Amino acid sequence: LRTKPVTLFRVTVTPSNVDPFYVRANVLSTFTLAGWQAASHEPKESIGATQFNVNPPVADPTGPAYQARLNIVGLSDNPPVFARPQSVNGAPGDASWSQSDQLLVDTHVSNGDQMVQTVVEPAPSIADLGQTGTDYPPSVRDELDVPSGIPAMVGRLVNQIVAGKTSPYAKAKALSDFFTDPANGFNYSLQTKAGDSGNALVDFLTNRSGFCQQFAAAMGIMLRMAGIPARVVLGYTHGRPDRGGTFTVTTDNAHAWVEAFFPGIGWVPFDPTPLSASPGAATTNLVWAPHPAGVAPSNDVIPTPKNSAGRAPQANQSNGPSGGTARTHTATQVAWPVLWTVVALSVLACLTALPAAVRRQRRRRRLHASRAGPPDPLWAELSDTATDLGYVWSPTRSPRQVADWLGPDVGPTAARSLQTLAAAVERSRYADLRSSGSMDDGTDTSTASLLPELKDVEAGLRRHRSRRTRIRSRLWPASLGWLRRPNRR
Repeated sequence: LRTKPVTLFRVTVTPSNVDPFYVRANVLSTFTLAGWQAASHEPKESIGATQFNVNPPVADPTGPAYQARLNIVGLSDNPPVFARPQSVNGAPGDASWSQSDQLLVDTHVSNGDQMVQTVVEPAPSIADLGQTGTDYPPSVRDELDVPSGIPAMVGRLVNQIVAGKTSPYAKAKALSDFFTDPANGFNYSLQTKAGDSGNALVDFLTNRSGFCQQFAAAMGIMLRMAGIPARVVLGYTHGRPDRGGTFTVTTDNAHAWVEAFFPGIGWVPFDPTPLSASPGAATTNLVWAPHPAGVAPSNDVIPTPKNSAGRAPQANQSNGPSGGTARTHTATQVAWPVLWTVVALSVLACLTALPAAVRRQRRRRRLHASRAGPPDPLWAELSDTATDLGYVWSPTRSPRQVADWLGPDVGPTAARSLQTLAAAVERSRYADLRSSGSMDDGTDTSTASLLPELKDVEAGLRRHRSRRTRIRSRLWPASLGWLRRPNRR
């Protein structure tokens, strides 16, 4: 395991007094009962032809303008990008601009790459947000989709939180406050308790403890249930720039937050993760959704809220009885043992808590869903396991083609299990067997009986991969779609 955070890239902003919002890496706009996933990022334009327009069209951003110079050190992923760039120089030539997700996609950066981005950051006023209605353009209506099967408890909670709120912004602010108000008992933690409800969302809302992706995932679906288009964004937090405008982004800064769409304004970020000095927690207050004071422990750095221009307000320089403190963004002295504890937790956060824990939760949901019903959740789990191990899984392959493709790798015994599982999936999809527990030939096709078959096939796939690949598949599962790496076959 790593003993310290890994530097991903460094950023220098001009002018140096600008403190940008987080850096974007991916957008998850599709929600199913299996969790949040990235979509196609369409419509896209070649980096050489784009004017960095957004879809749907909205008013030009009104926040601070700055130039950001990014030096890539240890990142192999989508090119990191700030919201609403006006120009980008130095991005890989095969990059595309996603108008809908405001991302640079279809390529990845590597050590030594340099980019210069000219940015005008969005900074909507509370008054403008409060005046928006619900006339959502067709291109964002998919971000209102809520699948059936979400427990009724979640709907009741959403209705309770937004009761009496009339505007979309008032509802979004109420949902954000629900997570960040210390009176509601939520806390940022890398250690989460398993619940007994059978639903990860209900467990999180009940236990009220988790890490950034759980907060973002929960608020995202709750926004949709309140009638507000929403999506989850993956990227990086960062510390405040130094006097020269420079800050460093490491593996500790991996983060997730939420965006809600407001007509005429566009996608607006909300960060429901409580403020904390722990890795991966929120580090920036937004003027339209500030975190209440007192959320962070006494040794935490509590970031200064930005004003409507996106800059931190100047502190009163007087230290007299009627004056403020000389600086509002200074941490208290931290003892060395505490500091090393934070470093240790940082490693845990980047290696396990973010991607590995999300992947485990997705697997638990599928196995729970497979206790009754068709074998599709098991087939989806096999797809993710193969992807994590470096296989290029194509949804165009039929189950029988998958069995022929993976059979030689898993070995003779597991190959028979794979054939059984594939046959059950084909029968479930193409025959009217959902009310029956057996195939025409008498073979039991209840999903519970197929769990050992899935595990046999997964074991066979792992045996065919190196120990390094197996470890990487657990710690950085490629099936989540937020880390781009070469696939092997």
